[in-house]
Amino acid sequence: MSLKPRLILLALLPVLALLSGCKDETDLPSYPSKTEQRLELPRDGRDDEVRYVDYAKDGVTPVKARVEYRNGITAYATYHENGKVKEWREFYPASEDGNRQLRLHAELSPDEHYKSDELYRADGSLARLGREVNREYYDASWFFEDGKTVSRHKQIKLDAEKTVYFDEQFRPTGTLLSQKRLYPDAKLILTTFAENGLPSTRWTTNKNYRYGSTFEQFYPDGAKVRVKVEYTTMIITAQYMREDGTVEQVRVSNRFYRTLEVALADKNEQITRKQIWRTGDEKDGMLLRQVADMHNGKARFITFYGDGKTPQQVESDGVVRSYRADGSLETEYNRKTGVTRKLTPEENIRISLPANYFVDPAHEEIPAGIPTDL
Repeated sequence: MSLKPRLILLALLPVLALLSGCKDETDLPSYPSKTEQRLELPRDGRDDEVRYVDYAKDGVTPVKARVEYRNGITAYATYHENGKVKEWREFYPASEDGNRQLRLHAELSPDEHYKSDELYRADGSLARLGREVNREYYDASWFFEDGKTVSRHKQIKLDAEKTVYFDEQFRPTGTLLSQKRLYPDAKLILTTFAENGLPSTRWTTNKNYRYGSTFEQFYPDGAKVRVKVEYTTMIITAQYMREDGTVEQVRVSNRFYRTLEVALADKNEQITRKQIWRTGDEKDGMLLRQVADMHNGKARFITFYGDGKTPQQVESDGVVRSYRADGSLETEYNRKTGVTRKLTPEENIRISLPANYFVDPAHEEIPAGIPTDL
C-alpha cells in the first residue's frame, strides 16, 4: 500500500467506526498507532519543501531523514538514539550530467556539539573545515576561492559562551593579516600585521572589550612604538613617539569635562607648548581655552574668551595683561612691583598671537575604541 492511501485510511477510521456502529475501540480492525515512515510538509517559517522521516518503533524517535529544499538542495540526516542529529549531508542541485556536489557534511554529538564539519562551494572547492579537539575546543578554518589558501583560522572554546580564544585572518597571498588571542587570565590581545609579516598595531584589553585597554601602533620595523593610547572609563591618553623612543606629543581627552589637553615636547622630552581645548560642542567644534608656550626658557600663559579666539589674559615675564572681550588691552599688572596700569578702549592696544596656537597639532585620529570585528 502506498503512503498516501494509508494516511487517508487512517484518517477515515473514526468515520468507519461510526458507520459500523462500533461502540468500543476493541471492535476496530488492528492498525499501528503511528507509521514508521512519514512524509512531513513544511511548517511556517521553514524553507524546506518536504521531509521524508523514518522513525523508530516508538513512532517518536527519528532514525533517518531526507529533506528537499525549495532551492534544489537535498539533505540527508541520521540520528542518535536520543533523537538528536548524528550526521548531516547536504548536496547542491544536480548538474547537467546528473551528479550532485556535496555542499555540507557535519557530524554532531548526542548533546548537539559539532564534532566536525566540511563546507564546499558549488564548484567543489573547500570553503570551511572544522574539527573538535579533545572536547575542549573547536578548530575551524575558512578558505579562499582556490579551496586551499586559508583565509581565517579560529579556535572556539566548548563552553556555554562559545568563547573565541584564537582567531587569525590571512590575505589571499597567504600572509597574516590579524591575530586575536585570549589568555587564561582573560587578557585579550589583537594584533594586525603588515604585508611583510611584522606587527603594525596591537590592542591589549580583556575579553569583554571594556575600557582599560591599550592601543599601540608600530614603526615599519614592527618593534618601535609610534603611538600608544590608553583607554579608561573617562580618560583617553595618547602618546606619539619619535623613532628614537622619545615622546613628541601627549594628548589627554577627558569625556567628563569634555576637554582635550595637548602637550608638545622637544627631543629632550621637555614640554614646549600645551593647549587645552573644549570639545563636544557640535555647533562650534573644538574651542581653545588655554595655551602655555615655553620656548627658549621663557613661558607665556594665555586664557581665552568663550569664542576660543579672543585672549582674555596673557602672562609672561611677570606681567599679567587682561583684555576686553573686543580684544583690546584693559590692564597690566606687574607681579614684581605690584603696580597695575589701566588702559582705555581708545588706546586700542592689542596682541598678535602665533597662528599655530589655534591649530590642533594632531598627527592623525586615534581609534575611538577597540575594534570588535577583527
